[in-house]
Amino acid sequence: IADVRNNVDMIYSPTFVVQARHDHMINTESANIIYNEVETDDKQLKWYEESGHVITLDKERDLVHQDVYEFLEKLDW
Repeated sequence: IADVRNNVDMIYSPTFVVQARHDHMINTESANIIYNEVETDDKQLKWYEESGHVITLDKERDLVHQDVYEFLEKLDW
């Protein structure tokens, strides 16, 4: 974790940070740290208020999938 935290500022690619509000496995503040520390201006942070740690399988999974799709679609490939 320390290595990741020390190198987050090396990320220059478009970044979409997703975080479940009810994730009790990690410190949810890490989403804000990642968002604030990445060097790209093309970044987005999205909180999912009704999901837990395995956000891709939880209550808001369809919304997560849609949001990731929309983020990827807006990129200039």
